Amino acid sequence: MGLLMSLLSLIYGVIIVADTVFFGKDLAGWPTLAAGIMFSAGVQLICLGVIGEYIGRIYEEVKQRPLYVVDEIWDSRDPSSQS
Repeated sequence: MGLLMSLLSLIYGVIIVADTVFFGKDLAGWPTLAAGIMFSAGVQLICLGVIGEYIGRIYEEVKQRPLYVVDEIWDSRDPSSQS
């Protein structure tokens, strides 16, 4: 979501610049402010996603569960299995 929001705000910023340069439209700072806020919100969402992933991996490691569970142990020294 953060990456999508950042990309959309960058596209919006390019549209604002293009409108100002090619068509002379100027709205006294509102579009620039909106694009800036959207971009910073997108960057914050990206950072929160990275932190969340990191904390999730720490949580899985702290539980100290084994990677696999042994269902049955076969012992080659078992006398009943020798012929």
